[in-house]
Amino acid sequence: MSTVVALLDPPSPSSFAVVPFVAGEDTGAFSIYGLTGRPSRQLDAADLEELVQQGHAVRVDSVPLPAEAREDWAAGWAGDDFLRNASRLRAPQVSIPPDAHRLEAQGSFWVAPREEIYALLDGWLREAAKDCFEQGSVKADLAALMQWVLPGRLEAQAALWYTRPSEQERKRELDWQVRIRRDLGKVVSPRELEDSFRRVAGEFQSRLSQAVAGRSRLVSRR
Repeated sequence: MSTVVALLDPPSPSSFAVVPFVAGEDTGAFSIYGLTGRPSRQLDAADLEELVQQGHAVRVDSVPLPAEAREDWAAGWAGDDFLRNASRLRAPQVSIPPDAHRLEAQGSFWVAPREEIYALLDGWLREAAKDCFEQGSVKADLAALMQWVLPGRLEAQAALWYTRPSEQERKRELDWQVRIRRDLGKVVSPRELEDSFRRVAGEFQSRLSQAVAGRSRLVSRR
């Protein structure tokens, strides 16, 4: 039986994420699962040890790999610090499978199809974004927590900007986000980015208004 023996790109205790994992095969070889856009890669024991020594992998207690696992499976990760912060901030509930496994003093992980794990992250991020765009600056810490989930998502970046406590702080955050994009070769003006952020916030607020209106109509009919 194949078993999960290590997580690649060791996740932080502060994150809620999807990461590749290494499974030991019955043949004595090792395979990497969950590499985006690439087939699983074969390793030997020396390769795995080198990854661990260089800090690119962390060993875990051997966990049986389901027989139906495919190369597009990955490991879901919920760090202990992330869970504590989410609880403290009264953030949306973090859904962790009941059969998740512990990495002592760091967090919990489980293996599943990558799309399934991503759906959990996406659902949490959207719920958190809704709270941020509804309540504004009082949710600044929640917006910061979102950066430990899917930091590349526009909703996460817009929430960070939207919850700044003043126009000056918003401008500073906007300039920073523009700089990050330019460093990545994505040229965008502050006005264009601000328009994108406002559009995202407006979409969430519109859905919220529609939901409130729907509940009001339902109550009025009783």
